[in-house]
Amino acid sequence: MRLHGGNIEEIGLKGLDFSCNLNPFAPPDEVTKLLSSLDPELFFKHPPIYPEDLEKELAEVLGVPYSRLCLLPGSIYGVHAVLSLKIFKRAVVPVPTFNEYERLARIFSIQVKRHILREEMAFKLCLGELASDIEERDVVFVCNPNNPTGHFFSVDEIKGLLRWCALKDAFVVFDEAFIDFTEHAQETLEACLDSDRALILRSFTKIFSIPGIRLGYAVGPEGVIALIRELVPSWGITTLAVRVGRELIKHLGDIKGWRREIAYLRGQLAVSLESIGLKVFPSSANYLFVKSPKRPASSIYNKLKEKGILVRIFPEYEDVLGDYFFRICVRSFEENQALLEALKEVV
Repeated sequence: MRLHGGNIEEIGLKGLDFSCNLNPFAPPDEVTKLLSSLDPELFFKHPPIYPEDLEKELAEVLGVPYSRLCLLPGSIYGVHAVLSLKIFKRAVVPVPTFNEYERLARIFSIQVKRHILREEMAFKLCLGELASDIEERDVVFVCNPNNPTGHFFSVDEIKGLLRWCALKDAFVVFDEAFIDFTEHAQETLEACLDSDRALILRSFTKIFSIPGIRLGYAVGPEGVIALIRELVPSWGITTLAVRVGRELIKHLGDIKGWRREIAYLRGQLAVSLESIGLKVFPSSANYLFVKSPKRPASSIYNKLKEKGILVRIFPEYEDVLGDYFFRICVRSFEENQALLEALKEVV
């Protein structure tokens, strides 16, 4: 069973979806205008077999050699591609995290080693503890910032992990779907480009709020990138994704302002949640991981759904977390206030 947020059909389009972590200030108006002005004839023709022009344009903007970047039909495809190579003995997966790593590893018949993150450490990923779980020919999945906890694995820790993987003949996949909500996107990119043991996966979905347009990219060693590029299905990146992608590249400069606004709203929201008796964990992303000490998270979820509000709970990790935790996205001030008022009644 696939468990994720964003199931808006449960509350209808007029409901408030705090279960899906999207930027409340995006997409840019120019993207909305582009989508509304597209000629329907566009969809009656084949997209490019593979959009090399867009790929080269993105590589140039990011300052990455073209041979070390490839486009993906959503960053999740990078996880499929890496595991399909079948060159790894095990997948090491910190838990709780994005549940697709474990699900897909099992589909590809790759053994999974769970690395359990602890509440008393605020669910932080500790380099020393993670290193002790890594063996030869492992692939390690590090979601950074981690989803759902929001913890950011620092650049120094990244470099340390890569040195350890070089010693152990292991490989790391850094899922950076939420990296643009931090100030470290360029630093992590540079750290991984210096290594032949790392692949970065990034997405336009979260920061630009375009979940229905599947577009992401991977950055990594030349040989790995060449293999992944060949695995991307022909016509797999749609004409719509290419058109929107070209427009989004023009708006990369907007991210800094959005990040500042979201950090302010996140801080406000965290303080307000704690004032009503909830425990909030530090986050570097556009969401908060919350513990309810008095009422089961599943009960909170159901009561909020009755009010037309969705949050994300974690039945897939109940053996690790119990029924106490939920995650909420940072939305606009007014929407955050609506959530808080509902939570006051529910909690």
